[in-house]
Amino acid sequence: MSGGGTVRIGISGWTYAPWRGNFYPPGLLQADELSYASRQVDTIEINGTFYGLQRPDAFARWYDETPEGFVFAVKGPRFITHIRRLRDVETPLANFFASGVLRLEEKLGPVLWQFPPTFRFSAERLDPFFAQSRSATRAFSTPPLSHCCAATGWLSSLPTRCPGSMPRM
Repeated sequence: MSGGGTVRIGISGWTYAPWRGNFYPPGLLQADELSYASRQVDTIEINGTFYGLQRPDAFARWYDETPEGFVFAVKGPRFITHIRRLRDVETPLANFFASGVLRLEEKLGPVLWQFPPTFRFSAERLDPFFAQSRSATRAFSTPPLSHCCAATGWLSSLPTRCPGSMPRM
């Protein structure tokens, strides 16, 4: 194998009660767990995005709490993979990317799409889905957001700029 990819060692989240006093030092505040964990490993999966949309301020806070060079793996919503099973997902994809994922900026690594065990491989479903994902990513990383998406009716209220290009607070 030629070339040199980057190998990262990480964990699948950071809020685990049994880790307190073991992985996390005794007395560490729960609010400081991400900051601590991100200095022990160089990547962490954001699993909460699988269960529901997060807020842009949460993504911005996670960005701020982690060191330079750190990378997040973000899990795509189960609504798309388990409920819609990749059918009619243009709006849910737009909502996912508009939720603030791109506020992670250069710390945004892979988006992990976890499929249910009963999901059978189907190029007819996967190819259009991945094309829509790339399209949605480009749309929400190119300002202004209202110009990119307002006509499609993806969102009921749009910021004036894309979440990934919003000024940091």
